[in-house]
Amino acid sequence: MKLRELAGVGTKIYDCRRWINYRCVLVFICRCYCNKKQVTRFQEFFAKTPLRRKFLHQHPKVFAQLSRQWLFRGSRIDQRLNAAVASWQYMEKMLPEYIMEKIYVQEQNRWTLWENVIEGKKLSLDVNFLDGEIKEGCLTVSLVWDGVTIYHINFWLRDSMPDSHEMSACIGCHQGSRDGLEVNKLLTKKLYGCRPKNFVYLGFLYFLQAMGINKLSAVSNYGFYANNHFRRDRKLKVSYDEFWESCHGALSDDKRFYMLPVQEFRKAQGDLPTKKRAVYRKRYALLDEVMTAVRESVLAARCEH
Repeated sequence: MKLRELAGVGTKIYDCRRWINYRCVLVFICRCYCNKKQVTRFQEFFAKTPLRRKFLHQHPKVFAQLSRQWLFRGSRIDQRLNAAVASWQYMEKMLPEYIMEKIYVQEQNRWTLWENVIEGKKLSLDVNFLDGEIKEGCLTVSLVWDGVTIYHINFWLRDSMPDSHEMSACIGCHQGSRDGLEVNKLLTKKLYGCRPKNFVYLGFLYFLQAMGINKLSAVSNYGFYANNHFRRDRKLKVSYDEFWESCHGALSDDKRFYMLPVQEFRKAQGDLPTKKRAVYRKRYALLDEVMTAVRESVLAARCEH
């Protein structure tokens, strides 16, 4: 990629109406130029098909994943490049083009896996690509109510082992909307005591299972990408470690990541207090409905591929 091309991409990524962002463009150019091999590979990969070219034209900001130390603490450019390429390749391999368009390039870019109506408003579980979420992943699974994202998981895909064709997923972020306390209380009640943060996580697990992905990891508090920075306002406001451990996760040898089971854990009926058994039956019936809908959505798409 020539310097003039890099400058053109940099001015698309950063709002140069603010003079300070010209410094960001200069840093972007220098970093990309120092890693020409990886940048060229990235550009050539997304130039191979019309859909990839359209995606890159609409989302030039993805180049910033190469130049910034995003995804997880201490990430290298080769790792970020492989995450972007592997995520796209696997989705492309498993899904037909019209679904890829829904996820990546259409104006309302989302592929809805499940939906229901609560309080007269649509609640849905969606898969999409969002420019604003590329710091922590290459794809997003969102719980959306009445057009507003309540909770979302950003993740990327990668080979489980070098030279392996088995894919694993890694969660870079699990976050809720700001000022969403009242909405979370309402939805928790409507979801039979299942908090939205748990609901979107379980929906994510169902999606991985349907896509044939059997290994999952997630960034720890220590491994969160913003720990590359010194600014306090970019640090985690919640503990990922506590949530992953509540999901039966275990810290890996690399303390930046937790290893998590892809299979859902449910309490046995006999382990539940008698007065809570009825609500748990309703909750599990709802989750079974979500699981079935997600599997059918993915299976229908894969059959058309």
